[in-house]
Amino acid sequence: MGSLARVSTRIASTALRGYLRAIGPSLRVAFSFANGFAYEGDDPNIDRFFEEQRQDGPVIYALWISDHVSLLSIGFVSSFHQRLAQQFAFVADDSFGGLVMQSALTSLGARILRVSVQDPAARLRSLRSVMQERRSIFLAVDGHGPYFNASPGLVSLAKSIRAAVVPFAAVTLPAIPITNLKVSVAVPLPRSRILATFGDPIRFQASPLNVGAAELGQIVTESLQAVHQRAQAVLQDGWPS
Repeated sequence: MGSLARVSTRIASTALRGYLRAIGPSLRVAFSFANGFAYEGDDPNIDRFFEEQRQDGPVIYALWISDHVSLLSIGFVSSFHQRLAQQFAFVADDSFGGLVMQSALTSLGARILRVSVQDPAARLRSLRSVMQERRSIFLAVDGHGPYFNASPGLVSLAKSIRAAVVPFAAVTLPAIPITNLKVSVAVPLPRSRILATFGDPIRFQASPLNVGAAELGQIVTESLQAVHQRAQAVLQDGWPS
C-alpha cells in the first residue's frame, strides 16, 4: 500500500471511529430472534441467546456487506454492547474498506480475523482458525461481490469447521447510504434505531449428499433476504415491544 493510500486509510479510520463514538450512546438497539422474541438494552436474554447457540459449536453469523457499519455501530452504544462484541470475531479483509473497519473493531477490543483479498487460500486458512478457537464469527458473505449473494465458499467453510450458519441483518432507520458505485452501505444517524435480526440456524452437515454447494449457498441467500425483509417490516411497523 502506497503512502497516499495509508494516509487516506488512516483519515477514514479516524473519522469513522470518532463518528461512531459520538453517536453510539444516542442509538437505540434491539435484538430480534427467530423465535419471535425481541429484547432491548442490556437484557440478560441477549447473552443467554448467544450462549445457547455456542453450545453446539461455532456459529457463522452471515450478513450483507451493506449492513456492516450498522453491525459495527452496535458495539459503540454502551459498555454492555461493547462486551457483547468482544465475544465474537469479525472478519475484515485488507481492502480499503476492510482496513477502515479493522480500526474501529480494534477500538472496541473485538477479535479481528484478517483475510486477504488477493490470496483465497490464505483467506480460507485464516477463517479456519476459528475451528481452534471455537469462537463464533460475523462474516459479510458478499464482500467484493456479487452483492446480495452467498457464495458456495461459505458452505465449504461451514462444513469444514462444523459451524452453523445463522442469517443476520442489522437494519437501521434512519440511515444515510454511502455508495461505492456497486452497493450502498447504511450508516446510522444520531438517534437511529438498529434492529439486529437473527434467522434460524442452517446446518450443512445434515444436508443430503446430492445437494451441491451452489444450491446450499442459494438457501443462505434466500434466508438472508427473508431476515432482512422481516427486520425492515418490524422497523417500519413499530419498534419491538
